[in-house]
Order: sequence, then C-alpha cells, then structure tokens
Amino acid sequence: MPKSPSNNAFDGKTLAVIAHKGYKIENKLGAGAFGTVYKAVNRQGQYSAVKVIDLNKMDSSTREKYLPREISTLIDCRHENLIRVYDIFRCNFKLHIFMELASNGDLAGYATKHNGFKEPLACKWFFQASSGLAYLHNSMKTSHRDIKLDNILLDANMVALTDFGFAKQCYDADRHRVILSGTFW
Repeated sequence: MPKSPSNNAFDGKTLAVIAHKGYKIENKLGAGAFGTVYKAVNRQGQYSAVKVIDLNKMDSSTREKYLPREISTLIDCRHENLIRVYDIFRCNFKLHIFMELASNGDLAGYATKHNGFKEPLACKWFFQASSGLAYLHNSMKTSHRDIKLDNILLDANMVALTDFGFAKQCYDADRHRVILSGTFW
C-alpha cells in the first residue's frame, strides 16, 4: 500500500482541486530546490507525476523568466522522448504540473545502481534522448540548456528528457533567424 503524502504537504483546498480534476496523490518521489514531485493516480488507474513548485521559494526573476519558459515548453512538447504534460494549475501560491510518470527513475540513478551502462543500452538511450533533443531543436526551435543524466527519465526501457526550467526558444520569427544565447541562463 503506497504511503500517503504528509498531512502538511497539501491543504484541504488543494486536495479538493486535485480530486475534482480526477487525481489522488499517492506518495513523494523526490524533491528539488523549488518543489517536490509526487506520484498520483487518476480515476482510470493511470499513474502520473505531479511536480509541485512552491512559488514562494523562487525569486521574482526566476518566477518571471524561467518558469514561463518551462511551462510553455512542457505544453508544446509532442514527442515520445520528451516528457508529456497532462494538466497544470495554481493553488495557494503553488504550481501543480501533472505529467507523464517515468516509473524507472532517471539515468543518473540507473548508472549508480548498475555501475554504468552496457554499450548497447547506452547507444539505444542516447539515440532516444537525441531524438527528443532533435525535435526540441528542429520543430520547437528551443534549446534545453540543462541536459544531464538527472534530467533524462527512464520508463519501460525508453527515455524522455525532462526539466525545461532553463529551456529557451532560439528563433526570432519576425526576422526568420536563429538567436544564439549570450549566456547559459
């Protein structure tokens, strides 16, 4: 039986909104600088991850510059090797992003657990991650800018890129040209 999230993780109003949208929070999967990721299940029994971002923990620059980029990229992603978003809502100064659950963790965890990667598997996953990245670059004209093993999720022997917090659109539609980043931010 999955553990329920701690009582103070979600208030009654937020749990009511989550239930109204057809989800139930099951347990905590991990945490980062600005938020926490939980496992959720919908009425049809399908699992998803919900990233809860505490907007109070972000400075205004991050909220105004990087968060809109991440949300925009998540919404526009339509590729099997890019994590899909199902729903986004804000409640009590927290942003809740329901997205595809990669039930086998990330490649950093896999590498640690298995003492690296066997070459055929590394080739397969590299191809899949590259395929998602090519879609991001060529179709969405967006640069990820934070590719690392922690941001490549694994599910059923397939990988998907995630964490688009530093993503940036690199195309000026008015001038029909690529925009090069002057910084990594």
